[in-house]
Amino acid sequence: MYKPLILVLATSAVSLAAPADKRESIKQFRLGMEVKDTTVSLTATRNGTSGDIVLEAGRLSTVPGTLAWFIGAEPDLAIVFNVDESATQYGAKVVDVGKAPGNVHLVTAVADYNEFDFGFSVTDDGVITHELTGTTNVFMACEGTIDGVENYYLSWGNPSADAQLPEGCEVTTLKQI
Repeated sequence: MYKPLILVLATSAVSLAAPADKRESIKQFRLGMEVKDTTVSLTATRNGTSGDIVLEAGRLSTVPGTLAWFIGAEPDLAIVFNVDESATQYGAKVVDVGKAPGNVHLVTAVADYNEFDFGFSVTDDGVITHELTGTTNVFMACEGTIDGVENYYLSWGNPSADAQLPEGCEVTTLKQI
């Protein structure tokens, strides 16, 4: 009399079981940005001098970039990465630069961090935006040298009071690729 019910419950429990790796059920993507009118990939790279993890530009044809995914709900999504083979998740962190002219900081990835209150949003065409704390806040691709490698790195900040970008920086678009 109870056998059909037990079979249905057992089948339901198996179908609701979580995947072995929860990332299997999450839409993953890679991050990219525009540098000199060319789309480049972004790879999470350790900054040996500070221990920070930064997002470094790479040629799309040879460097696919680090896998990422969103968690949370819009407009306060967090971008999450697995930087290495560990199970540690790293969240993209953007410094609140406010309205201070010329205030620019690298976007970093921080272990076990999720930026919900000051979060990201994504458009239908994959462009990723970030909540503003000043009307001039923008993503920038800024030249720099990290661990002896000269390259472009994803940054966030404001132009100067006379609307000039810091030397070696250009406004960029962050997007899913």
